[in-house]
Amino acid sequence: MKAALNKLVCLLISLGFSILIWQAGEVKLAVFWAKASVRISGNGFQEVTYVSSDSLLRSYIPGVGKVPDPLLLAEESYRMYKTRIEPERLDAFLKLSEKLENSIDTSGRIPQTYDYKAARLVQPWYNSATQAASAVALAARAGYLRNPDTFQKAKIVFSYLIPDSGTLSSRLPDGSVWFWEFGQENYSMKGMIQTLLSLHEYHRIVGDPLAAELFSSGVKALQKK
Repeated sequence: MKAALNKLVCLLISLGFSILIWQAGEVKLAVFWAKASVRISGNGFQEVTYVSSDSLLRSYIPGVGKVPDPLLLAEESYRMYKTRIEPERLDAFLKLSEKLENSIDTSGRIPQTYDYKAARLVQPWYNSATQAASAVALAARAGYLRNPDTFQKAKIVFSYLIPDSGTLSSRLPDGSVWFWEFGQENYSMKGMIQTLLSLHEYHRIVGDPLAAELFSSGVKALQKK
């Protein structure tokens, strides 16, 4: 009986993995066709990222179109920084991080420069994931160039993630913190997780204890959702 039960459990586990692999394949196929549709017709049926003619990562958003995405810019910049042992990657890091730094607006934040009607957002608007990833990339640029002005910009971008400093985060009744991607009416797990990962990395490279505190408060909020 026990042996049969063990076999059944093994079969169920195998089936679970098979379903998971099949679903992953379906997702890859859907993304492939979505990207192909954007390249061929300029339109698509789901949000995808693609490489533009100027070799930058951009996003296609249904109902919006092809738009620059500073979150992708920040993430790609930092990815190049971490693999800067190759001259081409170092050059890419410096160019991408310079473009990111130049995109800081007069408020000290990195804006989204398109209207997003689905979330009732009019440009310029801001989200937590972009600011958190940008703070990481700018801190890396500041450290590499030994530039205190760039480091100050990174710290200002990071400061907007603090509750009550703007609209990018809110302290919940239990003391935890939620970080917003599309305004304070829309809970987004994806944006929340992206923000938390960047906060962890910011604390790792900068050592700011407030980043660790915000990370812990965010994880607490995420566990309750």
